[in-house]
Amino acid sequence: AALVSCLAALPSNLATCVIMELLAPMLFSLGLVREGAQSVALVAAVTPFVGYATYLCAYYAGMLFKERRDFLVHGRVRPRALRRKLSVVWFDFVAHLPSDLLVIPAMGAVQGSFAFAGVQQFWAIFWSQCIADFAYAWKEPFFWHAAKRLERWRFERR
Repeated sequence: AALVSCLAALPSNLATCVIMELLAPMLFSLGLVREGAQSVALVAAVTPFVGYATYLCAYYAGMLFKERRDFLVHGRVRPRALRRKLSVVWFDFVAHLPSDLLVIPAMGAVQGSFAFAGVQQFWAIFWSQCIADFAYAWKEPFFWHAAKRLERWRFERR
């Protein structure tokens, strides 16, 4: 899980940077935000959620690909095994929420600090996401394996 987390970090980080680099000028052109501190605060508030979504998509896709033999046999999907694997994904996601609700605002604060210090928006987003990716890579294996054990325990009780 740690390896997949690290492999998911870079593409999700770059996707977040690109999405936010495209989204920020659109917000300005629509007149929703003015240049200055308000724009930095808005982008710093929105970016962690975009980063979280791109990271989760990349991470769970990577984990499903890595453990595809659990539900894919000779090119055929075993529906029951796939449902069990998706339960693992759900348990992992729910287990992450409390700690992620601390990481997300911290990412925004770090990004805003970089931006107010004069770092270009792309790099402020990039480095704040790198810090968050480090936190995710550190905790991912614990939650993923605990979710697998919980699903195994749940399955054996039936």
